[in-house]
Amino acid sequence: MTLTIEPGTVIKGEVSSGAGAAALIITQGGKIMAEGTADKPIIFTPELDNLDGSLGTNRKGL
Repeated sequence: MTLTIEPGTVIKGEVSSGAGAAALIITQGGKIMAEGTADKPIIFTPELDNLDGSLGTNRKGL
């Protein structure tokens, strides 16, 4: 099975940790096709991100 993520896609993850941590998992034998562009990047970010620059760089790792 292949997961295809189109250019310009924004994927927001729930802020969590430990046993309940949010994750994108591709199982053994699976494939991920994700090719963004300079004009249409693929963005992985926390759900708190409004994509307007207000999240701030001190919040990296969410």
